[in-house]
Amino acid sequence: MTAMINKETGIQVSVSVLFVLFVAGLGSYFTSLGLHGWYNALARPAIIPAGQTFGIVWTVLYILLAVSIFLSWRSAPKTFLRTLGRLHLVSGGLNVLWCYVFFSMHELGGAAITATLLAFSVLVLILANVKVSKMAAVMLIPYFLWTSFATFWSADIAYMNRTPIIPPVIISEPIIAPAPNGQQSFILYIGVTKTIDQHASITLLRVDNSRCPADVECVWAGELSPIFTVTVDGQKTELKLGTMTAEKGGVSGYHFSLLDAGLDFAKVKVER
Repeated sequence: MTAMINKETGIQVSVSVLFVLFVAGLGSYFTSLGLHGWYNALARPAIIPAGQTFGIVWTVLYILLAVSIFLSWRSAPKTFLRTLGRLHLVSGGLNVLWCYVFFSMHELGGAAITATLLAFSVLVLILANVKVSKMAAVMLIPYFLWTSFATFWSADIAYMNRTPIIPPVIISEPIIAPAPNGQQSFILYIGVTKTIDQHASITLLRVDNSRCPADVECVWAGELSPIFTVTVDGQKTELKLGTMTAEKGGVSGYHFSLLDAGLDFAKVKVER
């Protein structure tokens, strides 16, 4: 009998730990995609702690989460276990989704909404665990407080880095008349397409920012790297230019030179 109990306890501990490790690992992977270059370039509220603090806090929270799962699993009646399992799957999924939306997709507004849902899911878990193990519920309180804090600063970051409204006169800026040698200059904002001629057009997809933050000493200063889609006779080609390393590039006989770039625009010269 004791052996059966020990085996069941071992399974509960193992599954609890593996589930938390899976959520933490997947979330860390998506976080790493945008943590350094893109995240460092964002305007952020001063209340956000330093990067190393996040690692310490999340480690503690994940340990508490694993303990909570184990305690509730051991105490809950079998009829309620499935409900708790589903709640943990939803909460874990929202945790990973927030990391993906924020750090990988760079969707700040969507990340704020996801953080809100995550905090709410943790609150539901606390209320559900009160019925079976008050200690399991207590273990989740720091997780709820942290996700509530994440909701606040996610919304604050989204507000501070909101895309400025470009006056229509800028968006609709006409193409500069071609010079005798076929040169043209364009100012493109993210998502805007300009027609080069009857065969080709160019669209600014995004601007990658690898510039060194002002308060950090870096080996390389970094650069702004606009990413374009050049369409020639229906064939799309991605073109990456840079303010330092790749100021010129070519696609299907069209030659592009980067004249200027910002976080949401690029000015290019086109020759053929």
